[in-house]
Amino acid sequence: MRSLRHHTAHNLNTFRRHYVAEISGSLGDLGTFLPITIALAVNDTVSLSSTLIFSGIFNILTGLFFGIPLPVQPMKAIAAVAIARSFTNGAIAAAGIFVAACILLFSVTGILHWFAHVIPVPVIKGIQVGAGLSLIIASCGSMLSSLGWVHPSWADNRLWAIAAFLFLVITNVYRRIPYALMVFILGLAFAIIRSALAADLPSLQLWRPRVVVPTPHEWGVGALDAGIGQIPLTTLNSIVAVVHLAADLLPDVRTPSITSIGLSVAGMNLVGCWFGAMPVCHGSGGLAAQYRFGARSGASVVFLGVLKLVIGVFFGESLVGLLKRFPSALLGVMVIAAGLELLSVGESLNTTAARDLVKLHNGLTGDPNEHIGPMLSEEDRKRRWMVMMVTVGLLVGFKNDAIGFVAGMLCHWTYELPTLVGKVLYTTTQLTRYLEYLSLPSCYAEYIQQPATFPKREDALNDLFRGHITLFPYENLTLYYSSTNPVIIRPDVVYNKMMGPDGASPTRRGGYCFEVNIFLHHILKGLGFSVYMTGVRNRKRVDGVPVGDFMGWVHGVNIVELPSGSSFLVDAAFGGDGPTAPLRLISGSISTNLGSQDVRLVKSNLPRQTRREPEYWIYQYRNGPEREWNSCYCFAEIEWFHQDFEVINRFTSWEMLERGQVLAVKFIRDGEKGEVAQYLHGQSGSSGDKDGVQVVGKLMLVDKALKLNTGGKTRVIERYETEKERLQALQRWFMISI
Repeated sequence: MRSLRHHTAHNLNTFRRHYVAEISGSLGDLGTFLPITIALAVNDTVSLSSTLIFSGIFNILTGLFFGIPLPVQPMKAIAAVAIARSFTNGAIAAAGIFVAACILLFSVTGILHWFAHVIPVPVIKGIQVGAGLSLIIASCGSMLSSLGWVHPSWADNRLWAIAAFLFLVITNVYRRIPYALMVFILGLAFAIIRSALAADLPSLQLWRPRVVVPTPHEWGVGALDAGIGQIPLTTLNSIVAVVHLAADLLPDVRTPSITSIGLSVAGMNLVGCWFGAMPVCHGSGGLAAQYRFGARSGASVVFLGVLKLVIGVFFGESLVGLLKRFPSALLGVMVIAAGLELLSVGESLNTTAARDLVKLHNGLTGDPNEHIGPMLSEEDRKRRWMVMMVTVGLLVGFKNDAIGFVAGMLCHWTYELPTLVGKVLYTTTQLTRYLEYLSLPSCYAEYIQQPATFPKREDALNDLFRGHITLFPYENLTLYYSSTNPVIIRPDVVYNKMMGPDGASPTRRGGYCFEVNIFLHHILKGLGFSVYMTGVRNRKRVDGVPVGDFMGWVHGVNIVELPSGSSFLVDAAFGGDGPTAPLRLISGSISTNLGSQDVRLVKSNLPRQTRREPEYWIYQYRNGPEREWNSCYCFAEIEWFHQDFEVINRFTSWEMLERGQVLAVKFIRDGEKGEVAQYLHGQSGSSGDKDGVQVVGKLMLVDKALKLNTGGKTRVIERYETEKERLQALQRWFMISI
């Protein structure tokens, strides 16, 4: 009742302030409603009076309960079959009742709600754009193409169509002109004049209701020949697409739920069809038309409903002759306008006006007006556009919403396959390239060509991890040198970034935390390790020391569970204070990291934590036995999915902390060649077993200073004045070319 009072107040306020626009908008869908209704009534397939009365009642109820200009329009697939095959009253009623029963089942079981959430926005917009194109094609084909310059009558010809179209263009600039109202009044005047000349004016005929009970044969014909084809059209265009369109066009009004729209469609036909009324639904084309011509509230359809109800009760079947003479030139242009309005929704596909992106944007910032940078990469935009256009192309080409929907979903799934399937691993060839590049000790040579047999032991995990962090640096160069694009963290993309395409040499690139750890995650999976990822809360740093509360989710790490039962933190991308070996999940167990630095994990509650569960693992370091422990970050043993990291990557990759200055950190391996070799004379590994991979230092480029730590105090070994010098340093010290 509270919702009803709210919608009633909204309807009354809108109608009082903009009554001309509301009345004009209420007539916007007549271009679809009238031709189909007339064709069915002429064949005596439906009762015109019952159709007007029940669609009028449904208009009124829709406007009152939903508060938006939701149309009540014919079920087009059923209508097309019924017109072509001259259905009886019983057959078309059976078709409408069958579809209504199916939609009711989908609604009460939650199938509709689930269905709406699994359909991606590009497919929904493809259905909307396809419906718009279909309206335009149908209008030009069936209504306007048969017109001559002065035929079939003085009131219905190409000249009037051109005039109506030019008037439409003018009102597109001057939107306050009530186009639909003015065109309807003109068309009605023409129809009355022509009916009077033919002595076929409507007469007073009170409605006499009659009940239609389909025979068993009519049930079979209606359900199988017409009803089944209508179900996907109703589900996609009349329920899912219309809910999304309502949210796009009327963001300030509460959008009806998928379930409520489904129940509305079911209820209308489970009542009206028994009395010979035309099967009806809510359609995105009708909503677009009524919005285009001025409707902004449920008051518009309430007005239209009252008009239909009065005319149906008092004039009924006598209106057929008048309605047949309504100029198709004017109706056709109104349908084109509705189609163009539907086409326009595709424009917002790759902007924050798209429902999936606006939710992501607002969820990250809490403020729809705050700018956090582009939400999509150029590749993402192309993919979304392609999915939408595949949906549009096959929908229009086959004149079938279901075919367009299936084609769009197949295209979407093809693009999303690497991230939709959580167990997608790198190929054996890719894993072999990786192991060859790591140059592990000779004892691992036998596993290179059969990566899945790589040992699942602690010593092997240690060597693999140290080899990884000495070849793939933590670096934010993509973020720093590309101020307009977010980082893409799909497994295939990060592999190609770090290893290069097949047949090429590795790029020597690393990445920021999500890139490097996601890359390592899929490497570990491919090698057969039991591994999952989880999100991490960091602390801010002041003068290099972590301070304050743990912040939001801005980092991600791997948790590896070995067959022995031991679990390890595997974090290859925390920068200079990150671990140089996997850390056992044992609270308080201390490990030597590099030089005099120790690291450990402590399991505890957080200071601001209200509930005691879960406890968090806190990663800490200290720079000497007598120094205090510094808590860097914390995590819980809760598995995160790739989609979770996609969300926080959208935000984290735009933080000034990541883009504000150049940062590259590379751990140094014993025996390393190149510029750094001159500083390693006599160094022994402080992290690593004697016969395994040893980490003997770390090299850090921080803004324009190159720093080195080989186990003692960090020292600056070079400074750079220009960008050119810094790029040359990246090439010399990190083997990275930008």
